[in-house]
Amino acid sequence: MERIIAAAQDVGGMIARISEASGQQGGAAREINANVDQIAKLTAESVEAVQQSTASCQNLSELTLSLKNIIGQFQFRQIISGGEQQ
Repeated sequence: MERIIAAAQDVGGMIARISEASGQQGGAAREINANVDQIAKLTAESVEAVQQSTASCQNLSELTLSLKNIIGQFQFRQIISGGEQQ
């Protein structure tokens, strides 16, 4: 009978340790989840920043081409009017 009681106490101790480990693992899983969520948020923000940067570069390229055309017209008008100065 004493061996049964001792075995039951051992099983009870094991159950307590399993319960404690399970709680720790749950806490670690929640922390990992929070970190993954943060990584996902940062990734989304990075994608948005890259998209904005791409749009800005495209806009700058268009403005550069427009400026180049305006300068070309100005120089062409100077040549036609004989206003080219050296």
